[in-house]
Amino acid sequence: MGLGNKKGHVQGSQVSGGHTTLIDGADSVVKKLGALSWFESVRPGIISVAKGGKLSVTIRRPADTTHVNTLKLIFRTKGSVQDVFLQVRDLETYLKRIVTDISWVVGKELRGAVVYDRTVGHDAED
Repeated sequence: MGLGNKKGHVQGSQVSGGHTTLIDGADSVVKKLGALSWFESVRPGIISVAKGGKLSVTIRRPADTTHVNTLKLIFRTKGSVQDVFLQVRDLETYLKRIVTDISWVVGKELRGAVVYDRTVGHDAED
């Protein structure tokens, strides 16, 4: 089962929400993550225009408890920012492995990107 072959878009039963478009970089990272055992689904957010900034991915845990087993990935490129929500299997048990896997895939797919891990402690965001 995959997330589709169309560049910049995800499709299929593992995609939720109203958006299917992913910015450059997020596309290849999310499709690689989709093949991992802990991955359940993806929900791309809206794409915002951003000035400047360096290539990066920030990993966060939403603060509200309605999104259990969800991680928020914030992809930033030179001209845009996109939040991508990943529904994962048993987040509490596999958090360290999931963060390590995301960092590894980002390193392979987005050369030069910085990964910020904001999953620990009080760094949770709404």
